[in-house]
Amino acid sequence: MSDDESGAPTQKPPLPQQIILSEAKARFDAAANAEIGLVERLVWFWSNHFCVSADKDAAMAGAYEREAIRPHVLGRFTDLLQAAESHPAMLVYLDNVLSMGADSIAGINQDKGLNENLARETLELHTLGVRSGYSQADVTNFAKVLTGWTWLRPEEPVHGGEFVFVRRFHEPGDQVVLGKHYPDSGFDQGRAVLADLARHPATAQHIGEKLARHFVADDPPPALAAKLAKTFLDTDGDLKEVVRTLVTAEESWTAPRQKLKPPAEWIAGVIRLTGTAPDIPIGRIMNAQVALGAPLWRPPAPNGYSDMEAAWTDGIPRRIDIATEFAGRASRAEPLELLDSGLGPLASTQTRETVARAESRSQALALLVMAPEFLRR
Repeated sequence: MSDDESGAPTQKPPLPQQIILSEAKARFDAAANAEIGLVERLVWFWSNHFCVSADKDAAMAGAYEREAIRPHVLGRFTDLLQAAESHPAMLVYLDNVLSMGADSIAGINQDKGLNENLARETLELHTLGVRSGYSQADVTNFAKVLTGWTWLRPEEPVHGGEFVFVRRFHEPGDQVVLGKHYPDSGFDQGRAVLADLARHPATAQHIGEKLARHFVADDPPPALAAKLAKTFLDTDGDLKEVVRTLVTAEESWTAPRQKLKPPAEWIAGVIRLTGTAPDIPIGRIMNAQVALGAPLWRPPAPNGYSDMEAAWTDGIPRRIDIATEFAGRASRAEPLELLDSGLGPLASTQTRETVARAESRSQALALLVMAPEFLRR
């Protein structure tokens, strides 16, 4: 049993829900307490790029972000790619755990089939991008390469829930993907394909454009995307150097501030600004994301949540209620001080006057986090 905010005893949620609440709290605590939020922004960006869904397995979504994404956001893309595609959460989400080659031992004995979801999304979303020159034959052959990439069921007593390569699922024989011949080396056959995808020029271009779109503009400056792609290729996918290029490029700072913060980023910004992380139950934060159309770790499709402003403008009126509730918990915050620390020279005269004329502290805070300068990045 546990207590709700009124002090009344409540029934504990099921274990998977307890796990996801704990993981979500750790995620928002990291965002709220980060001295510089860029690394947390990168974790969220790559988690969305390589998204999975808690609807497939609620207990694994947070662990996936912590184990496969977070350690590699300033490392090499090839390591991030390998970690994401081989994590059980991804294998479950994209239905690879039972994918079997037609000529594999398991495929012959069980009459099971090949599943192409993981191969297709890896090519289309995670690496090369759409219209980058791969064929349906490449998807099928890559799917054959990935047969045998599965997991041990959670009920296994020692290593349950871990990745495992099962050779009897694996389609025997060599495969050709994107014109390159890959000998049948079992698990290493898949690693070799992923390593080549990570170094492909189309991958560099796709990642460069996506980073520029996420951080700078819906229609990103082509010169910035090109700079990011060049750094990606020149450094063998060193993501720290790619980010260095992003933050030092002139194009990153000359574009107008027109990007609307998506729901989770705006909520995290409100919590960081007001210092209300200890005062807002994680369930309320997750409910706020649901109300704004972006439930945590439950993207609508394998391409994740949209980076385009049009996806989030309809939810702006709902942010008013959330801003009011969260501001009401920030009893120690001084609105004008937060305006200076949070917005500084970005704050317009109109915003300063609006916050100063508020009838109460909580109303001033709500108006501050609903100001155009705060809603945008």
